[in-house]
Amino acid sequence: MSSNKLYESAFLKGQKVDAANFLTELLVKKYAVKKNIGVPNYPFWRKEYHEQNTDVVTELSHKYSMEIIAVRRLLRVFDPTVLAQFILKTTWYSLFYLKKEHQKDVIFELYKLQAAYADKLANTSAPAETSEVPQEVSQEPIKSCSMKTKVGLIGKL
Repeated sequence: MSSNKLYESAFLKGQKVDAANFLTELLVKKYAVKKNIGVPNYPFWRKEYHEQNTDVVTELSHKYSMEIIAVRRLLRVFDPTVLAQFILKTTWYSLFYLKKEHQKDVIFELYKLQAAYADKLANTSAPAETSEVPQEVSQEPIKSCSMKTKVGLIGKL
């Protein structure tokens, strides 16, 4: 599920970014708050800023590049609104480095949120009541993930 909607960047004031970058910025910002690291107000993940090569910039840049991989994989299956809701309501500040048992918990929770979000969308866009029998709303089947992998569940989405 991809979205062309642009979001206000958490690091670059006045700039718009896509959903994957926005969600990754949320994760990196949560990580920085958890570790008491000051967050720079420039795109530290870009190569032209690697000259500043401080430990904080290197750590955040590596974190950003790893997290965006996991976020893009999750965006293939889940809506950006659902992922943002999950990131904001939980204490997780990483999706890339989760152990397999935690990945199962995260994916299960995301499926529950996705189902609730789909129900909410179906209810808000319901047609006005008429004397006709309402037709069922067709939904795309939810992709299942393979549990027999060493790579991890998020990597298989």
